[in-house]
Amino acid sequence: MQSAISSLRKSSSRKITFIFNSGNNNNKSNNSHFTFITACIVICCVLFQVLILDVHAQSLVDSSAKESITAVWTRGYNNARTYSNLNEKLLNTTNVNVNQFGKLFTRKVTGHIYAQVLYVPNVKMAKDGKRHNVIYVATMSNNVYAFDADQANISEPLWEKNFGPSLPLDDNPVGQNCGVFQDIFMEIGIVSTPVIDLDSNTIYFVTLNKDAGTGAVKHRLHAVDITNGQPRANSPVVIQAKVQGTGAGSENGIVDFLSIMQLQRMGLSLIDGIVYFGFGGYCFTPPYHGWLFGYDSATLERKFVFCSTPNGLGGGIWQGGTGISTDGKYLYMATANGDWNGKTEWSSSFLKIDPKNLEASGTYKGFVKGVTDHFTPYNQQYLGEIDLDVGATGVLIIPDSDILMGCSKFGRCYLVDKEDLGGYDDSKNLNVQDIKPNPELPEEFGFGVHSSPITWNSPTKGKLIYVWGAQDTLRAFHFKHEGSKGKIDLAASEAAKLQRDNPMFPGSMMSLSAQKSREGSGIIWASHAETGNPNHEIRPGILRAIDANNINNELWNTAMNRDRDFPGSYSKWNPPTVAEGRVYLPTFSEPPSKECEVVVYGLLDPSVYIDHCYLKDCGETNDCCNGTCFDPTKFDCVDGKVVETTTPVASNPRGESEHNGGHSNNASLFSYIMSLAITTTLSVLLVVASFCQ
Repeated sequence: MQSAISSLRKSSSRKITFIFNSGNNNNKSNNSHFTFITACIVICCVLFQVLILDVHAQSLVDSSAKESITAVWTRGYNNARTYSNLNEKLLNTTNVNVNQFGKLFTRKVTGHIYAQVLYVPNVKMAKDGKRHNVIYVATMSNNVYAFDADQANISEPLWEKNFGPSLPLDDNPVGQNCGVFQDIFMEIGIVSTPVIDLDSNTIYFVTLNKDAGTGAVKHRLHAVDITNGQPRANSPVVIQAKVQGTGAGSENGIVDFLSIMQLQRMGLSLIDGIVYFGFGGYCFTPPYHGWLFGYDSATLERKFVFCSTPNGLGGGIWQGGTGISTDGKYLYMATANGDWNGKTEWSSSFLKIDPKNLEASGTYKGFVKGVTDHFTPYNQQYLGEIDLDVGATGVLIIPDSDILMGCSKFGRCYLVDKEDLGGYDDSKNLNVQDIKPNPELPEEFGFGVHSSPITWNSPTKGKLIYVWGAQDTLRAFHFKHEGSKGKIDLAASEAAKLQRDNPMFPGSMMSLSAQKSREGSGIIWASHAETGNPNHEIRPGILRAIDANNINNELWNTAMNRDRDFPGSYSKWNPPTVAEGRVYLPTFSEPPSKECEVVVYGLLDPSVYIDHCYLKDCGETNDCCNGTCFDPTKFDCVDGKVVETTTPVASNPRGESEHNGGHSNNASLFSYIMSLAITTTLSVLLVVASFCQ
């Protein structure tokens, strides 16, 4: 074989020498040979370019999809419930203003929207076979919609489906403890935020159905394909459970889960292949309990169940709509008012759960033989008697620390060490720290915090935690790390002085967007009623954008150009969703109408989205700035321009493994294809030359 190759090389060398040095008598023949070989070279070069460009173009598509913002697949953006999107590269404190930012378009749905809008980029949809950035919207009419997230002219759903009749409220079937139940309007269907499994392209959600014919009221867990809305295997399943106990509604020592008495407001969570969700009650109307369920995401088989008050009443698990939190090993949540004994009844408490500590039936046994850990305020009995829930928000796991934070219906926030929650003492609290965001407000209903605290690492102020309670202003608390521990520095905390402060119950629902900790990128997006109290009324809404580094700097709000930007009626309990330069805000409608909208806000110049780096391949180690790729170790993006940085940045900024030296797989593939193409081209030339002798 080696000798054959050597012979071929010698023959080709002789032929090439003859072509360029032969006499005139052979010009015609040589010219013919020369033309043939030249054509071969050109063809090979063209094929080489096509091959390289095609591979490179394909890698661009794949890379841009991967480099896109992490999908908003769960309420609060992640299982730490930070409510912070730290990969927002388009919106900043310079371009979010009334001249450059505003309402772009709307998406119409049927049913009030309590669920946070979810977002998944680059989904190949069954309807047209094309890839779209997609928002998913779930409503109280048990409708689920998939819409194109970007293009105003694609207004029809990519798919929509109804998942059974909702429970009408015209005959007042729930919440009789409050007389006529007015916390929810017209119907109850999908109340909670779904969760999306990006690996299997599956969205999970819980409906409340009043079945036709029988009139039975049942909760069902659904799993459907995000590309077409079709159900997965075994979907749906009826949610049901029984546990031992003598509490409210029990019979013969058994407490049965009763759908008609339980409100499923807590957002769904996906943790280690299990879909978790919780239940509270309607206006403290017995018999109800706090319930936490866990279902296998693949089989929809129930794997986990916990009742917070099996021998009592209450202990609802709702958290203002936020899902359960996890650090990868344990689950963390906070319960509402009800009975407590520190043994089997766990109202008004922060709870740490080991999800592996189960009976064979799936019943959580940690709370029978002693909880994994808990914190209960010293005045839990008083709180339980007057409906002042400890668990009115989700539990924030403060990044880079062991500290948890959650806030209450009476306006107090608790910091708890997840390594030692603190337990209970009847004379004092044993947690890390209590804070009262506004010490001047009374600790009573109507002055609570219902929007989960959100967090951001400010480039100049360090770690900030933001809280905006009812009848109060936006507040920024400085968290001081002490190793993996820490506390809030109350002396350094800030209270905003803004127009339209002090929104009524439930306060302002918030999200945050930023490009990591980059200066000028942090924005707090806050939604609340523009006027009046939306607790039992439909009220007009307002969306606000506030500088996260200076909370006295309001960048924009929908009232600045009301004719253009007014969102409509406020969607209670629902935070805005920020993704890739757009903000998605759900709305309510005025009964008896159920026709609602998701309002989409963004930059008014459409070219910004076309030229943005999300559509470019900047590689794994580079970043992008308004359409320009740059090395973040040497340059920065300031006001949409690439400038040389004055602050040294560590290499390997995105945490690539040392195995490939921080280079992208696309670059390695490109080098391999180039080498292969060059080798192939030379081989073809050698073969052609030998045949042309």
